[in-house]
Amino acid sequence: MEIPSKSRVKVSPSSPFLPNALYLPDCKGGWDRETEVIPEGIPDQITAAFDNIEHALQVAGSKGWEDVYFVRSYFVPMSDEAMDTMVGLLKKYCPNHQPGWTALSVPMLAGDAIGMKVEIEVKAYVGEKQ
Repeated sequence: MEIPSKSRVKVSPSSPFLPNALYLPDCKGGWDRETEVIPEGIPDQITAAFDNIEHALQVAGSKGWEDVYFVRSYFVPMSDEAMDTMVGLLKKYCPNHQPGWTALSVPMLAGDAIGMKVEIEVKAYVGEKQ
């Protein structure tokens, strides 16, 4: 489903076998949702990406990061600063659970020409918890 917002996010079922699972197929970058400005620093981009993901999930009917069970992050470049920021934000946004997480260093991102250094994709479950 298309989410009507500047966040430009599509939400898809994660799997036909998990009808209550959401997948954000468009990776979330660290831009400001209102101005679409991308901050220069990787920590600021990661922080903005987490906020964008929270917003997109909530618009889709999720509780937000509380429902996230898998995270894949892409960095140009991978650094201790990026990892420390990710770990800190995962602890902040997911205080009661630890989603699976894969972090990748890549040579460039689609938004590289405009300064994007971070993209994060998530899967979330929005059904009844057992």
